[in-house]
Amino acid sequence: MDWYTIVHWGSDPQPAKGPFRTVGEAEEAMQRFRDRHGYLAGTFLAAGATHIAGPFRTRQQARGADISTS
Repeated sequence: MDWYTIVHWGSDPQPAKGPFRTVGEAEEAMQRFRDRHGYLAGTFLAAGATHIAGPFRTRQQARGADISTS
């Protein structure tokens, strides 16, 4: 089973990191974040500062991922 996580650069608020079992679950977490923060979400999720990383083979690898993980 593969795992995915949301990685973020900076100290702004960020979506739940995960790990998630599917890309769809991670995308849902991003959408909940957008819904919660409204127009500010675009600033917090600036291009390249936040993205979904994966797939990872283990949940532990996903939990340890950071923005430098491609």
